Amino acid sequence: MLFLIASPFSVNAASVFGGRIMKVVPCTCSPGMAIIVGPPRPAILLYIPGASRLFRYGRIMPGVWSLGDYSSGGTCMQIAGKTCAPYPPIQGTILKIGTS
Repeated sequence: MLFLIASPFSVNAASVFGGRIMKVVPCTCSPGMAIIVGPPRPAILLYIPGASRLFRYGRIMPGVWSLGDYSSGGTCMQIAGKTCAPYPPIQGTILKIGTS
C-alpha cells in the first residue's frame, strides 16, 4: 500500500484577498494598476492585464466585490516630477481575480 503525505511546503504559496475594491490607481510609469481592496481580506495589489487572470465578470472598478490570490512582489510606478517613484506600497501581484 502506498500513502502520499502532503507537505505544507508543496501547497501554492499564493496569498488570498477579498473585499470591495475601494480604489484603482493607474501606474503611470509602469504597466498595470494598483488595486486597493477593503475588508474582510484587505490588500493593496498590482493588477497587470495579460499577466493577472481576470475571470468572467471582468470589472476592475471601485465598488465591486473581488476575490482572488496573489504572489509577493510587484511595483506600481507613478510620475513624480521629472522621474518616477513607487506608489502606493504594493503587497503583491494578482495571479487570479474574480469580481461581482
